[in-house]
Amino acid sequence: MNSLIEDCAVITAEHLKKAAPKEEDIDIKQFFGNYALDVIARCAFATRLDSHSDQTNEFVTKSKEVFNAPLTPQLILF
Repeated sequence: MNSLIEDCAVITAEHLKKAAPKEEDIDIKQFFGNYALDVIARCAFATRLDSHSDQTNEFVTKSKEVFNAPLTPQLILF
């Protein structure tokens, strides 16, 4: 599993290296959220994502819907 996480870290580092010369601000929450999503997809679902580049991937869009949904009392009590 360590090699899977390391592969995701390498991809994330490459995207960070591409963003560095531009000297633009990045949304760090989204950036590392993409990394976490890549790791979860790779380790738990054996799916190779590059959520940094492909925000239209169905796995990415559905997971954002789930994690950005408001907390309801039923969900909290679950």
